[in-house]
Amino acid sequence: MKYSIKILIFLLFFLVLRSNAQDQKPRPFSITGDLGIWYEGYGLNKVPGVASPDFYQPRRPWNLLRFSFNPLVNIGKWSIPFNFNFSTPPNNFVTPVPGGKQSFWQVLTNPANAFGIRPKMGSIEILLGTQYLKYSDLSTGDLGIFGYGINLSPGKFRFSLFNGISQNPINYMAPTLLPPDPGITGAYQRNLWIGQIGLEQQGKYFVGFNFVHSSDLVQSVTSPPLTPIEPQENMVVSFLATVTSGKGWNYHVELGQSFHTRNLNNTIAPPPVMDLKPFITAHLSTDKDNAVMLGLAKKGKTGKLVSNLIISVQGILHQAFNL
Repeated sequence: MKYSIKILIFLLFFLVLRSNAQDQKPRPFSITGDLGIWYEGYGLNKVPGVASPDFYQPRRPWNLLRFSFNPLVNIGKWSIPFNFNFSTPPNNFVTPVPGGKQSFWQVLTNPANAFGIRPKMGSIEILLGTQYLKYSDLSTGDLGIFGYGINLSPGKFRFSLFNGISQNPINYMAPTLLPPDPGITGAYQRNLWIGQIGLEQQGKYFVGFNFVHSSDLVQSVTSPPLTPIEPQENMVVSFLATVTSGKGWNYHVELGQSFHTRNLNNTIAPPPVMDLKPFITAHLSTDKDNAVMLGLAKKGKTGKLVSNLIISVQGILHQAFNL
């Protein structure tokens, strides 16, 4: 079955590429874009066990100097945007290296950095490196994923698929007896598959399905984090439909369901049990949640939003990016 799916995707990609090659006229070579240096300040204060759980960790360093280089290269029929945003702090080690020197791979996959390109020709777009993908409110989130994927949009058809890592492995290190060394909490490597398939007419409607599967790799660390940080797994499937009427009304509905395992080290749940095979095998710590989002908006002739109503009826739907 998996080989049939790969062959089908390859044939679809080939047909779209051939169609684009016949329809598009080559453009001259050009380079545009921007570059800059940025400073970011970020902080998270918490009272363990009172204001927030002990396992809630800051997402970024408190002080970060970031370099940005974002050229757009046009070569013939291809448009190739680059996204190079990187910082210097060595904060992405599986095991800290004396002197604080990162390897080339650690620099590329550092969650504080973004090295990504998205070559596009007509209805084909190839995604390489760090990407920030959001398909809908109930599926994907806003964290960067380092990997590879493809977007196809021939006619009204929409197909997207991406595979990558949203969290790198970090070994646990106990704090030393000499302050202020707090030790290293550690984390498991988190792998993701995300995809979307649907139909769209720009400015009028979109209807389709989203899916996100994330799983922590238990063997990715030699010194695992301590409880309450556990290896997790999550699967989200959602149906999304948006329609814009000729009078400027926008209707939005999304139905979502997630299967979330809080600890992959738990025993597999005995039957009968609700799961989503072959993507999820339920453990004793697996929960199933449902969510519904309804939206209604109205824009005037100038495009200004004159009214907006969003209704959300949901349990705790675990997004695969933010377990």
